[in-house]
Amino acid sequence: MVVTRARRAGWRGLLLLLVALVAVGGSAAAAQAANAPVEVTFVKTLVDPGTRYYAGTTGDGGAIEMWVSNSSVTGGVQHFDVTLRASLSGGRSFTAMLKGTFNFSTMRTLLTGVVTDGWLAGAQVRENGALVDDDPLTFEGKLWLMPASA
Repeated sequence: MVVTRARRAGWRGLLLLLVALVAVGGSAAAAQAANAPVEVTFVKTLVDPGTRYYAGTTGDGGAIEMWVSNSSVTGGVQHFDVTLRASLSGGRSFTAMLKGTFNFSTMRTLLTGVVTDGWLAGAQVRENGALVDDDPLTFEGKLWLMPASA
C-alpha cells in the first residue's frame, strides 16, 4: 500500500511538471506570435503630382496615404523621404517616417523607417513596391511592421 501511494505521488508530480511545461511553452509561443512581423498589402496611386501625394487601400480594407519629400536622382535611382499614414481594420492606425529609393530599371521601390505615432509606435517598417501602371502612377506592394523592434 505504501508503494502504491508513492507511485501515485510520483505520477502526480510528473503530471504537474508536464502541465507546467506545456503552459510555459504555450506562453512562449504566444509571445513569439505577438512579435511576428505584421504584413500589410497595398495599392496606392499618385493623386496630386504637385504635392507628391499618394492614396490607396490596404488588403484588409483599410486606407494608406503617402507624401514624398526631399527627392533627388542619382544615376537610375530616385532617393526620397516619405511620411506614411495607414488606417487598418480593427481601428489600428499609425504614422511612419521612411527613407527609400525607386529604381528606374527594375521599377521597384524599397523603403525603410520607423513607426513614429500610433499603433506599434517605435516598430521598424519596411516597404517593397512595384510600379504597376504609369497613368496615373500606381504602386502595389507590401509593408512589414516589426513589433519586436518597438
